[in-house]
Formats: sequence, C-alpha cells, structure tokens
Amino acid sequence: MRLAHWIWAAGTVSAALSLSACGVQEPDPVRDLPGYWDWASGIRNEAERGPACSGALLHIWLTEGGQRYHSSWTTTDAEVTSRILEDLPAALLDNGERDPKHGFLIQYEDETRIDADGNPVSWYLVMTAPDRFFWQRLDRIGVSTRNPTMVRCPDPN
Repeated sequence: MRLAHWIWAAGTVSAALSLSACGVQEPDPVRDLPGYWDWASGIRNEAERGPACSGALLHIWLTEGGQRYHSSWTTTDAEVTSRILEDLPAALLDNGERDPKHGFLIQYEDETRIDADGNPVSWYLVMTAPDRFFWQRLDRIGVSTRNPTMVRCPDPN
C-alpha cells in the first residue's frame, strides 16, 4: 500500500478514535450500519433532489456475522453485495493492529468499474459517527477527495 494510503487511513482512524475521548459513542459498522442512508443535505444538487432523507434512500444490511455487505436503493430492486475484504488500515495505532470498529474495505461482486491499474474498483466505508459515514475509493486516496458524507435516515416503512 502506498504511503499516502497509510497516512490517510491513520488520520481517519485517529479522528474517529478521538470521539471516544469526548464521550461520543464510537461507531461500530455491525451495530450502526444496518438501516437507511442518504447523502447529507446540501450536496449532490439539493435543489433537484430535495433535502437529505427526502428521496431515494440507500438501504444497507450486513449478513454472515457482519462479514458480508448488502445494499440497494429504495427506488430499485438491484442489490449489490460484497464480502468485507479488510478492516481499515491502522498503521499508526499504538497496538499496531487493524481497526474493525470504524469501517472496512469492500469490492462489489460483479464490479464493472476498473481502476487505472486494471483492477475492479474497491471502496473504503469509513464511519465517522454512529449516524454518519463516507465512501473513499481505494485507488483515489491521496489524489482526489472522498465522496460526500451519508447520514442515517428514518426507516421509510
């Protein structure tokens, strides 16, 4: 993994871990990810799509003890799945271990998008709070910004 990946990952994990020092509940994907999500208000042309949680929602659920990711938009029956490939890299944590509590890497099964090296695109899902996360393409760490934040929405059913 390139140095930029490790620096980005360490900074993300450090920011997430600092939440616990402030008394804020640390995010846990197995506990917090299942549910409905939308892009945060004010992004992705809010004038056309409306405020957060008012349009199509991303439904996320985990199976196999939290080792398989599933999602689908509420406006389609198309489901995407991925096994969890790895926990967030955490090279600079004191214990030197990976941190599964704040996110993971996935690669959608049957992914058709290809990165510059000819590999199917992979994504880090990074939880910054129990009700917020963002996506970051693995091949774009250090060269482009992450995707906008997604926020938890009420169950539409």
